[in-house]
Amino acid sequence: MKKRGVSPLLATVIMVSLVILVVAIVTLWGKKFTEEAEEKEGTISRLELECTDVKIDVTNTENGQVTVENKGENVDGVTVVVRGDGESGSMLYNQEIESGDTRSFPYEGIPGVGSVEEVVVIPALGKGIYRPCSGQRVELEL
Repeated sequence: MKKRGVSPLLATVIMVSLVILVVAIVTLWGKKFTEEAEEKEGTISRLELECTDVKIDVTNTENGQVTVENKGENVDGVTVVVRGDGESGSMLYNQEIESGDTRSFPYEGIPGVGSVEEVVVIPALGKGIYRPCSGQRVELEL
Protein backbone atom coordinates (compact mmCIF):
# COMPACT_ATOMS: atom_id res chain seq x y z
CA MET A 1 0.00 0.00 0.00
CA LYS A 2 1.25 3.43 -0.95
CA LYS A 3 1.14 6.20 1.60
CA ARG A 4 0.37 9.60 0.27
CA GLY A 5 0.73 12.94 2.15
CA VAL A 6 -1.16 16.13 1.80
CA SER A 7 -0.31 17.99 -1.34
CA PRO A 8 2.03 20.98 -0.94
CA LEU A 9 -0.66 23.32 -2.26
CA LEU A 10 -3.24 22.15 0.29
CA ALA A 11 -0.68 22.34 3.12
CA THR A 12 0.18 25.92 2.17
CA VAL A 13 -3.51 26.91 2.08
CA ILE A 14 -4.10 25.38 5.53
CA MET A 15 -1.04 27.12 7.02
CA VAL A 16 -1.98 30.51 5.57
CA SER A 17 -5.54 30.08 6.89
CA LEU A 18 -4.25 29.29 10.38
CA VAL A 19 -1.94 32.32 10.35
CA ILE A 20 -4.82 34.59 9.27
CA LEU A 21 -7.02 33.16 12.03
CA VAL A 22 -4.35 33.71 14.71
CA VAL A 23 -3.72 37.28 13.51
CA ALA A 24 -7.47 38.03 13.58
CA ILE A 25 -7.82 36.67 17.15
CA VAL A 26 -4.81 38.65 18.41
CA THR A 27 -6.05 41.83 16.68
CA LEU A 28 -9.54 41.56 18.21
CA TRP A 29 -8.10 40.86 21.67
CA GLY A 30 -5.67 43.78 21.36
CA LYS A 31 -8.43 46.15 20.27
CA LYS A 32 -10.62 45.21 23.24
CA PHE A 33 -7.64 45.44 25.62
CA THR A 34 -6.71 48.96 24.48
CA GLU A 35 -10.35 50.15 24.58
CA GLU A 36 -10.66 48.97 28.19
CA ALA A 37 -7.38 50.67 29.14
CA GLU A 38 -8.48 53.93 27.50
CA GLU A 39 -11.83 53.78 29.30
CA LYS A 40 -10.19 53.23 32.69
CA GLU A 41 -7.70 56.06 32.15
CA GLY A 42 -10.48 58.37 31.00
CA THR A 43 -12.54 57.59 34.11
CA ILE A 44 -9.58 58.26 36.39
CA SER A 45 -8.81 61.54 34.60
CA ARG A 46 -12.45 62.64 34.80
CA LEU A 47 -12.56 61.90 38.53
CA GLU A 48 -9.33 63.83 39.11
CA LEU A 49 -10.78 66.81 37.21
CA GLU A 50 -13.96 66.71 39.31
CA CYS A 51 -11.84 66.90 42.46
CA THR A 52 -9.87 69.98 41.38
CA ASP A 53 -12.68 72.31 42.51
CA VAL A 54 -12.98 70.65 45.93
CA LYS A 55 -11.38 72.56 48.81
CA ILE A 56 -12.03 71.85 52.48
CA ASP A 57 -10.50 73.17 55.66
CA VAL A 58 -10.67 71.81 59.20
CA THR A 59 -11.42 74.70 61.53
CA ASN A 60 -11.80 72.90 64.89
CA THR A 61 -10.90 69.57 66.51
CA GLU A 62 -12.41 69.91 69.98
CA ASN A 63 -14.69 67.60 71.96
CA GLY A 64 -13.92 64.57 69.81
CA GLN A 65 -15.24 66.20 66.64
CA VAL A 66 -13.69 67.79 63.58
CA THR A 67 -15.35 70.83 62.08
CA VAL A 68 -15.06 70.91 58.29
CA GLU A 69 -15.57 74.07 56.26
CA ASN A 70 -16.21 73.72 52.53
CA LYS A 71 -14.40 76.44 50.58
CA GLY A 72 -14.95 74.93 47.12
CA GLU A 73 -17.59 73.02 45.18
CA ASN A 74 -20.28 71.00 46.96
CA VAL A 75 -19.00 67.84 48.66
CA ASP A 76 -21.27 64.79 48.98
CA GLY A 77 -19.56 63.37 52.07
CA VAL A 78 -16.31 63.00 53.96
CA THR A 79 -14.28 60.10 55.24
CA VAL A 80 -12.68 60.65 58.63
CA VAL A 81 -9.60 58.49 59.20
CA VAL A 82 -8.08 58.29 62.68
CA ARG A 83 -4.69 56.86 63.63
CA GLY A 84 -3.23 56.11 67.01
CA ASP A 85 -1.70 53.33 69.10
CA GLY A 86 -0.34 51.77 65.92
CA GLU A 87 -3.90 51.23 64.64
CA SER A 88 -6.18 53.07 62.27
CA GLY A 89 -9.89 53.24 61.55
CA SER A 90 -12.20 55.23 59.31
CA MET A 91 -15.81 56.29 58.99
CA LEU A 92 -17.65 57.60 55.93
CA TYR A 93 -20.15 60.35 56.65
CA ASN A 94 -22.48 60.78 53.69
CA GLN A 95 -23.70 64.26 54.60
CA GLU A 96 -23.53 66.87 51.88
CA ILE A 97 -21.57 70.02 52.63
CA GLU A 98 -22.53 72.85 50.31
CA SER A 99 -20.04 75.52 49.33
CA GLY A 100 -19.48 77.90 52.24
CA ASP A 101 -21.14 75.58 54.80
CA THR A 102 -19.56 74.08 57.89
CA ARG A 103 -20.32 70.66 59.47
CA SER A 104 -18.94 68.74 62.42
CA PHE A 105 -18.15 65.01 62.40
CA PRO A 106 -17.13 62.84 65.37
CA TYR A 107 -13.73 61.19 65.27
CA GLU A 108 -13.67 59.65 68.72
CA GLY A 109 -15.25 56.25 69.01
CA ILE A 110 -14.29 55.09 65.51
CA PRO A 111 -13.68 51.35 65.96
CA GLY A 112 -10.12 50.06 66.09
CA VAL A 113 -8.37 53.06 67.64
CA GLY A 114 -7.94 53.81 71.32
CA SER A 115 -5.96 57.03 71.74
CA VAL A 116 -6.27 59.28 68.66
CA GLU A 117 -3.01 60.85 67.51
CA GLU A 118 -3.85 61.90 63.95
CA VAL A 119 -7.05 62.76 62.07
CA VAL A 120 -7.34 62.80 58.27
CA VAL A 121 -10.42 64.25 56.55
CA ILE A 122 -10.95 63.18 52.92
CA PRO A 123 -13.76 64.80 50.89
CA ALA A 124 -15.85 62.54 48.66
CA LEU A 125 -18.01 63.12 45.59
CA GLY A 126 -20.90 61.07 44.22
CA LYS A 127 -24.12 59.84 45.71
CA GLY A 128 -24.36 56.14 46.49
CA ILE A 129 -20.92 55.33 45.11
CA TYR A 130 -18.52 57.73 46.77
CA ARG A 131 -15.28 58.71 45.06
CA PRO A 132 -12.68 60.05 47.47
CA CYS A 133 -10.73 63.17 46.53
CA SER A 134 -7.55 61.99 48.26
CA GLY A 135 -5.51 64.83 46.80
CA GLN A 136 -7.68 67.32 48.71
CA ARG A 137 -7.38 65.63 52.11
CA VAL A 138 -6.50 67.52 55.28
CA GLU A 139 -4.21 65.85 57.85
CA LEU A 140 -4.02 66.97 61.48
CA GLU A 141 -1.84 65.76 64.33
CA LEU A 142 -3.46 66.04 67.74
